[in-house]
Amino acid sequence: MSSFELDPDSVRQADGLSSQLTNDIREVVQQGYPLEPGQTPESFSGRRYEQKVKSVPIDDVVSHVSQMAIDFSQMCHLDNRIPCMRLGETDLVPVSIRALFGDQWIETEHSYRLNPHYFDRLYDRVIHIQKILTGRRLEIADFDSVIEGVQRSLSWFLSYRFSGIKKWAEWIHGLGGADEGAGDPGPSGVSSAQPPRPPSVGSGGGLQIQVSCRTPGLRIHVAPAYFVNWTYLGSPTSPVISYVQPGRYIFSGDGAMLPQRTTDDAVFCIPPTYYPSINSF
Repeated sequence: MSSFELDPDSVRQADGLSSQLTNDIREVVQQGYPLEPGQTPESFSGRRYEQKVKSVPIDDVVSHVSQMAIDFSQMCHLDNRIPCMRLGETDLVPVSIRALFGDQWIETEHSYRLNPHYFDRLYDRVIHIQKILTGRRLEIADFDSVIEGVQRSLSWFLSYRFSGIKKWAEWIHGLGGADEGAGDPGPSGVSSAQPPRPPSVGSGGGLQIQVSCRTPGLRIHVAPAYFVNWTYLGSPTSPVISYVQPGRYIFSGDGAMLPQRTTDDAVFCIPPTYYPSINSF
């Protein structure tokens, strides 16, 4: 088996698209926070990026980046304090406002529209509580500091998306890679003609993964490693079996045995990792 390698064309595509996406974020922030409920910045639409992606699915990326732009615009409208999560020693990844406020977000957003100062006070309280619950992982940074890291993280994520979809196109038609069902090769995999296949491939670029952890009976959530905006993946652990499109992801878990959602620090690249193992819970 060999570890998965990013092809140069995919990396160049990813660099170009991540640059365009972050420039669009900057434009939204400069224009100011959209005040109409449910309004989406006009900059973000799938057609806008068609020439750069061709047939590669990026609807999830555009949706996340659009929400990120709205969050950044709102935070800059207040006092330029953007909530972030530290992944490893260097990666500072923005956290979705909805991820902070949870189910209370709709009421909170309405309160913001009526009284921004009320939201400001509530935001302070939420950040304080989250820091207590998550320790030092949650940090506050200004927009200029965050956006540069977002562009790097997006470029890495999209490099795996573009490269992974090329292999998916072969796997979905039964071409290439005789190692179906093989485990994660890890960074020291031995070179061979083809990278290992996932346990299964699905429609729309989906690759099957099996997420395991130490605690049974939990729900597992997944987020791209450039924006902490959780999506439910499956339950109960362990393992949770589901499909994701190629990219770089982080995972969190919660449940009766883990009431407070806990995030694992590890970033998993898919492919070649199809069996993410979580050690923090």
